[in-house]
Amino acid sequence: MTAFVIDPQGNIVNAIVLEDGAEWTPPEGHTIATGDFAIGGKLVGGVYTAPPAPAADPLPPPPPPDFCTKLGLKRAFDELGTWAAVKAAIAADANVQEEWDLATEIRRADPLVQHMIAVVGLSDAQVDQLLIRANVLV
Repeated sequence: MTAFVIDPQGNIVNAIVLEDGAEWTPPEGHTIATGDFAIGGKLVGGVYTAPPAPAADPLPPPPPPDFCTKLGLKRAFDELGTWAAVKAAIAADANVQEEWDLATEIRRADPLVQHMIAVVGLSDAQVDQLLIRANVLV
């Protein structure tokens, strides 16, 4: 049999498993009760209140994406007001322009993207936000 220990304020503070015929005396000021109770609940005047549900641990945010579409990236740079500078930097180098023209998606680690990031001087955190936003904008 399980007996629950109740403090003077009615808080259920412990559970004791008693074998048949065994007796146990709670600490001074405490009482025991049997029933379908749980530690953390409350038993006052014969009225039981279950313990509050534990707070769920929030999930960590998902990692930032490591790729986006060209259109999404263009729109994200537009929102930052830096698309004109990025576009000019792309057009200034024939090899970079060709890569931009041929790309179907843009990956963060790609030298083309690293070139664009360098043009506008973004931090890693800003690049994370840029890619998140680029994926929202398409």
